[in-house]
Amino acid sequence: MRTQHKTILIGVKFSRITAAIARRGICLLIVLSAWGAPQAMGAHLTAIDLGDTESEASNKVAVQHAEIVNQTYPGTATRPEAAGETGRRISPAKEQNAGWIDFDARVIPDAQNYITLRVWGSDETWSALNLLMNDGTVDLGNLWPVNTREKPFPGRWIYRTCWIPREATDGRSSLRLRLQAKAPTFAIYNIYTHTEPYFEPPAGDRQGTPFVWGTSREKTADFPDLEARLRERALNDIKHVMAADLIRSEYGPSHRNTLRMLASLPLIYHRDWSGHHHDPQIPRRVRDAVDLHVRRQAQQGGDPGAMFYRGWQAHGLIALAYHRLHEQFVELGWLEERIDHDANPGTPTVTRREAYADFFSDSFEWRRSDRRHYTNQPVHISRGLYAMQKALRMLDPKRALTEAQALWYVHEAMGLEPLRSREFGIDAEAAGFPFYTITDKGLTRELGYVDGYGELTDAMLLLVEETGCPRVKERTRQFLTTRSYFRIPTNDGDGFRALRGIGFMSWRSPNYPYMLRYNGIHEAAVLENPAAVRLGQLEIEHGRPYLYGPTVSRGVHWDAAETIHEYERYLKLKEMPMTAHRLPMEPGQPDFVWADEEVGVYVFRHGDAHVYGSVFHGYAMGGEAIGTVGPLNFTRPDADRFAEVRFEAFAPPSGLFINVDHPFGRRAYEQTPPPPGMKQWQELPPNAIDRRAGLAYFYRLHYGDYLIGMNTTGQGSYRQNSYVLAIPKGYASAVDVGTGKTVDLKQPITVGPRSTLVLHLIKDQQ
Repeated sequence: MRTQHKTILIGVKFSRITAAIARRGICLLIVLSAWGAPQAMGAHLTAIDLGDTESEASNKVAVQHAEIVNQTYPGTATRPEAAGETGRRISPAKEQNAGWIDFDARVIPDAQNYITLRVWGSDETWSALNLLMNDGTVDLGNLWPVNTREKPFPGRWIYRTCWIPREATDGRSSLRLRLQAKAPTFAIYNIYTHTEPYFEPPAGDRQGTPFVWGTSREKTADFPDLEARLRERALNDIKHVMAADLIRSEYGPSHRNTLRMLASLPLIYHRDWSGHHHDPQIPRRVRDAVDLHVRRQAQQGGDPGAMFYRGWQAHGLIALAYHRLHEQFVELGWLEERIDHDANPGTPTVTRREAYADFFSDSFEWRRSDRRHYTNQPVHISRGLYAMQKALRMLDPKRALTEAQALWYVHEAMGLEPLRSREFGIDAEAAGFPFYTITDKGLTRELGYVDGYGELTDAMLLLVEETGCPRVKERTRQFLTTRSYFRIPTNDGDGFRALRGIGFMSWRSPNYPYMLRYNGIHEAAVLENPAAVRLGQLEIEHGRPYLYGPTVSRGVHWDAAETIHEYERYLKLKEMPMTAHRLPMEPGQPDFVWADEEVGVYVFRHGDAHVYGSVFHGYAMGGEAIGTVGPLNFTRPDADRFAEVRFEAFAPPSGLFINVDHPFGRRAYEQTPPPPGMKQWQELPPNAIDRRAGLAYFYRLHYGDYLIGMNTTGQGSYRQNSYVLAIPKGYASAVDVGTGKTVDLKQPITVGPRSTLVLHLIKDQQ
């Protein structure tokens, strides 16, 4: 297929993706604003100082269950940075329906308007806060759609900015707005409206103390040597496993821990430090447990899908338990013993070898028929598929796949082969537009960026070790290096230095802030690449293991194998030389721009500014069509801008739309053109949709003095294009943040396929 390579000038004379709104039977077209002059910093249409009598009166503030607060917190002194500050906290009691703050807000009728709330980063109470209009009859959305479990920005201010739907402001110069919460939430100190996505605080706003990375946590006097503590934890887990009842088979969620413990028994058996090295009871326990699973599956009509709740890993764990002790089964003659494989006295007995082979063969065929497509699921499932085939090769090689064939499933899950477990993936590959579960640059592919479910190196490490495949190891190294861009310096609750992940822009279960995260000791020892070793050495340098108790929490994700591996991997890591590698966001590192255009994620560092954002986010249309709203976090040492901003998105017209209802009617979001030969994208139900239907070809975001251009089109694909990035009026020059070079704004600035450009714009002084 011949692919034309076009250069498209983006400007007001060219079509752009817009949202068609069906209102009162009339289809209107929202056209994104044309390139404007430099942003008027500090041009606030509304500025309300909550708690100030004069300011509240001038903006007709009315409240219900929203008391005035200052910056005194239980057990702490008043923050000096917030001395004299007052705000209001919406705090309805349980028996009260809701609390709210009503106010008048000025807006511009023919522009995109934003609302910004000023909140204190050390607040300890956080919950949903909705923006409403018309005396609370029209809900414009949740202004705090993230999980906040701790102080998000201690000792400093957060400016939370959200876009106001254009339909709410069309034809209006003022609105009556309401902030409403059904549970106690954070105190709000100031409310602003403005027309630019970047919020510039008033000159009089006092900022907090700039962030300083704390000292590392030191070992306490009663803490043993780290090696001794890790060994102690592993031995305690081993003791727990050895005492557990593992000869049982059940459907419910508790099967997960049972089967993980079963799979850890061979690890205990083979380790000379475990206290149970070559303990004869271990093979017997594994034999009896597998026998029980075989019988129960036969009693379920031979249906593996009826065996376990969400059985993505279950049969694979049973296979691991068996094949890790296969030699012992052979030596003891157990495979040739005849057993009751179905608890039915009317059927003849079979050899254990035959019963196990049938069990793993049937389970493999069932599980491979639905390998899922959200990346974490195929990764976990592929581990089980590989383990079942390894067990089957030991039991009956004629019925098994070859090693290379079994590895294909792992390669598919790791994004090394196109996805073929979904009809949309098969159709897309046939059309020359294959879908991979992991992007070329190493992020999981879902509806955009993912925090918890996107952190998969722990599962990938298991595949590295269990397959021994160099391609899997190299892919995992790349994946870990990519995640290192999402590690930022922070201080823990005690003020000690740590690293934190990025979670605010996760399309599912977003967190602000995200948890402390390293991917350290395990990854460093197995992968041995610079980013992994640095993360592992920082985890130890920061003293994070000094918080370890002698036992681990044995929750739903607990796995004794993890503590066994951690002890052994630490022994390897501590012998490694200190790496000179530094993480991108560590202090003193140079400016950079990093982006993954396949999922619309961008990251850059410019001086003391750290910026994360996404232009491809689940939101209303679920990634099925092009959206023009996304999350952004612009952090400087003394203040944090946490925003939902509008940007411009461009793609050829397709004539395919996804309709989404909203308070003002119905929006029709356009999809991108499907691959050649496909008339339309797959729809739900019954087939999962290819979310590239909602990935525009080009995105443009003007945020403060920064201009971002992202070209998502792939080299050699039917989408391949280059775009000329239009520059707003009133700027004299610019600096390419990624290279530090000055850019000549008089010349066309082209953004090529699958690349992202971030410019720091410098205003014309005339």
